[in-house]
Amino acid sequence: MRPPAGLAVLGVTLLLSACQSAGEGTAPAVLERNDAETMAKLRDVLARAMGEARIDLGAGDPTQASKISVLPRPLASVEGRSLARPAYFDIGIRHGRCVLTRRDTGQIFALDEIPCRPLAR
Repeated sequence: MRPPAGLAVLGVTLLLSACQSAGEGTAPAVLERNDAETMAKLRDVLARAMGEARIDLGAGDPTQASKISVLPRPLASVEGRSLARPAYFDIGIRHGRCVLTRRDTGQIFALDEIPCRPLAR
């Protein structure tokens, strides 16, 4: 028995959109600068990507490594322990534009005002 045609079209659409959001065609990159202005712009993009007003970056220099970690929110005074883990993003160049790709969801976020360069290997 064949599935309805609409179901097949939906399956193909979901497959194609998953491939596009997974960072296919994105080359690893690093930021050109890590001055205060650049880092403020980066934090703004990451805060929007996380749905937070403010974020804290993990250790590392985004001018040297293409991976960025965003630390989980600090615990409130009434909370005991948290199982929250950092969120990881990869810096890349996609179609000539600098982007961030969130590793757990594959979502891509533009870094329009933040210059980057290909990662030297």
